[in-house]
Amino acid sequence: HSNENAFSLNTYYDKELRKNFIITGNKSCVRVYDFSENKLFKTYGNYKNELLYCTAISDADKIVKLIVSSTFGNVRIWNFHTKRLIKMIKINCDYRLFGICVWDQNHIFVGSEDNTIKIIDYKKGILNNYLIGHNKWVLTIKKIVHPVYGECIISQGYANDQIKIITNLDVSSH
Repeated sequence: HSNENAFSLNTYYDKELRKNFIITGNKSCVRVYDFSENKLFKTYGNYKNELLYCTAISDADKIVKLIVSSTFGNVRIWNFHTKRLIKMIKINCDYRLFGICVWDQNHIFVGSEDNTIKIIDYKKGILNNYLIGHNKWVLTIKKIVHPVYGECIISQGYANDQIKIITNLDVSSH
């Protein structure tokens, strides 16, 4: 139960703890709620004027990572269990970052206010490249497996902008 304003909602099933969690991006922090106990599990960050928009989880390695986009053009990566900030990647302070999606063990896609999708090597902490194609801010990005095209991303632009499917992604060539 939360009375806080949330910008995004995500879920995560932790195999180690055998629990479902609800994750919200909020003003100044990210909150994670224990679904079965109906209570706050952890709060990540305390950034007074920064909005933490969207969240993603990477649990491919031994450390479960909570990955978050923000209004100041930052991507932050926390250890989900210890709350330790692993890395902050400054992408561009002139543009807000929105939708975020884990592509593989090394790369994430992040939607930006500059109408692009950033490709970030989050292990190295660097911006690899970007994809263009939207006319407005890129708010949502999801990875899907299409029966014909294989692994793809679907992206949604702000307001009356399009929903796009991007195929044949090879992040290693960027």
